[in-house]
Amino acid sequence: MKNRLFSLLILLLILCLVSCSNIKDKNLSDLNYIVKAKEDDIYLSFFDGTGKELKDIKFSAHKKGIFLPDVTEGPPALIVQDGKDSLKIYLSVFNEDRYETYTYDHSKQKVEKMNNIIDSNWNLYLGEKYIYNTVSKGQNTFLQKTTYKNHKVDEIDLPYNNPEKIVSNDKQDTQYVMFNEENKSILVKFKDGKKVKELDFGKQYIGDVEIYNKNIYVAKTKERKDKEDSTPLKEIEIFNADLNKVSTIETKGSPNMIKVKQGIVYVISDGDETLLEEYDTNSLKSMNTIKLGSGSSSIWDILVRDKNKVIVVKNNSLLYVDRGRKKSIDIDGDTKSITLSQPNG
Repeated sequence: MKNRLFSLLILLLILCLVSCSNIKDKNLSDLNYIVKAKEDDIYLSFFDGTGKELKDIKFSAHKKGIFLPDVTEGPPALIVQDGKDSLKIYLSVFNEDRYETYTYDHSKQKVEKMNNIIDSNWNLYLGEKYIYNTVSKGQNTFLQKTTYKNHKVDEIDLPYNNPEKIVSNDKQDTQYVMFNEENKSILVKFKDGKKVKELDFGKQYIGDVEIYNKNIYVAKTKERKDKEDSTPLKEIEIFNADLNKVSTIETKGSPNMIKVKQGIVYVISDGDETLLEEYDTNSLKSMNTIKLGSGSSSIWDILVRDKNKVIVVKNNSLLYVDRGRKKSIDIDGDTKSITLSQPNG
């Protein structure tokens, strides 16, 4: 009896090892992946469509100087699929104002460190053709434009010192930078390396900015008042490429994160509880609202697999939302990634 039980345990162990390690037979584009911190190490972690964790690959360590910051200090890690069988990982080095670059080879199932370092104080944006980051030099702040092969193309002197979000239309060589200064929020458009227009939102705090089909989506989160007091705002303003207002979405909660993909505006908003709201980009009508509980500050990103499947990346869990139904998947460690299935643009 003991021998039979022992044999069964060995068989189960073998099956587990096979299922957990054999991911190279799966298409990379069919897998979900995040960067996570666990004890003293950092891992690239893979999941299937049901949320089952398939494989962890360790590629860096806290004790070597890689510390992941809070989301308020900029994206701790960005992942982008680079071709059919590889990923690029941009990992923030805490308190050192730089991102290190790693590459994942799917056929080897191995992560390797690359030589290129990106200096950045707050922001890193992966465009269709270029990487954008902001960096301070003395009293000035600059927007840097770099190729994916680490060749610096341009450096733009920014008019304000607190940039919080960059979006870009690389085909038109146009960038939009959102600033949240102490008493006002500003969205500035740059074309061919020069400032061409800016919108001043006054005391309205801008939570997020996205670009989709040349339109700019601006999430208005709150109205600043005296000291730290504020009034929640519940709208997303939509502007064309020239920053002329074209329409408005009235949201159910106060929007602090948006993503626009495949004709749908996905919104993480706050009120009595955190919501995932979905709106059609054409009609601007509400398509779905999913309650996520409380704590939007723990949400890192929204990963859109298709119109019906959305993954909300949280601190220590993934929320799989499939046709309005949600399923929470606990993570062995803390997620620290802004996960992209493809470059922005």
